[in-house]
Amino acid sequence: MFLKNFKFGSKQVGRDSKTFFIAEIGINHEGNFDNCKRMILEAYKSGADAVKLQTIDPDENYAKNTKFYKIFKKAFFNKEQTIRLFKYAKNVGIEFFSTIGDVKTLDWFSRLDPSGYKISSGLLNHYHLIKNICRKNKPILLSTGLATIEEVDKVLKYLKLIKVNKIALLHCCSLYPTPDSLLNLSTIKFFMDRYPLIPIGYSDHSLNSKSVICSIVLGARIIEKHFTLNKKRFSFDHKISCEPKELKHLITEINNVEKMLGSYKKNLSIKEKKNRNVMRRYIVANRNLSKEQIIRINDLSFKRLNKKKNAIGVENLDKILGKKLKKNLTKEKPIIFSNIYEKKI
Repeated sequence: MFLKNFKFGSKQVGRDSKTFFIAEIGINHEGNFDNCKRMILEAYKSGADAVKLQTIDPDENYAKNTKFYKIFKKAFFNKEQTIRLFKYAKNVGIEFFSTIGDVKTLDWFSRLDPSGYKISSGLLNHYHLIKNICRKNKPILLSTGLATIEEVDKVLKYLKLIKVNKIALLHCCSLYPTPDSLLNLSTIKFFMDRYPLIPIGYSDHSLNSKSVICSIVLGARIIEKHFTLNKKRFSFDHKISCEPKELKHLITEINNVEKMLGSYKKNLSIKEKKNRNVMRRYIVANRNLSKEQIIRINDLSFKRLNKKKNAIGVENLDKILGKKLKKNLTKEKPIIFSNIYEKKI
């Protein structure tokens, strides 16, 4: 059975948790080791919970005549470099994991004991790789760009069959950038209703961060946003990324939205409870009333009061209509139960 909440390294992830924010470094480091270290540090300082790379060996994943081979050849960190980055992130105090593209890379990467693994949209149907990742017994974040709902159902059925329980589903549109008209953020709510036991998140490829805030309102509790030190750089995913100041602002806004959302129930704060007595109406005489007089609706007004000790609230109107007064009451005097006979006439 899938878990609604689970640990991702030292962080709690799930439907009932605070938003888990992933700064997706990906390949925006452009193969520059020192640049990547700086990005890890800046992500931590900006408030991200985790950083994620794309550990995609071009020789194992792309034909040499493709543009992707050239891009990832330039950006690929080997085993030794990745180990050093992993240790650096650990010392900084931020969770570190990656998208792994092949079993060969998985074998050495798994020895780092990462917080978990990301299965990218392009790998959702790669069952041989998924099976081997699942054997590592770590949490898995699964992106759903490019996939039909039948394909999402199929992979989740497979994961359930092999008894994987720490899985989160990320809504995603695999367009870079994704125009607002194609974000289809309602899929987040659709996933939440369709898969009630699985944490739902959002992997954003838009040119701004409005969609991230909207996704939080819809229920996403995992956010993956591309991260860069300079979004004006032409290549890779810089254009759809946040710079450090933007990332810090976005995470602050997410925290604010979470406070606004509150909890999934009707709560009264202590401050609001105090206002109940101030703002609600009480029953008062709207004219001078005589002892033994039967109380009729025309004898009453409904007003806010400064002094309301024992005053009867409007919700109890039916309890006093038709009853006799025990004493005279002057206009504007609150009606109280001790001034009324119990039996109706």
